[in-house]
Amino acid sequence: MEDSLNYLSLENGNQKKSIVLSIKKFLIDDRFHKFYGNINKKVLS
Repeated sequence: MEDSLNYLSLENGNQKKSIVLSIKKFLIDDRFHKFYGNINKKVLS
């Protein structure tokens, strides 16, 4: 019984980690795209 509880909390931790990672990745991508878009505007105009 305790083993399954430990497993569940481990699973929860992993899910939280991957959510945090995907949020970080999204923010980095977003920043990169804005930055890249600004460069493109400067080059094009």
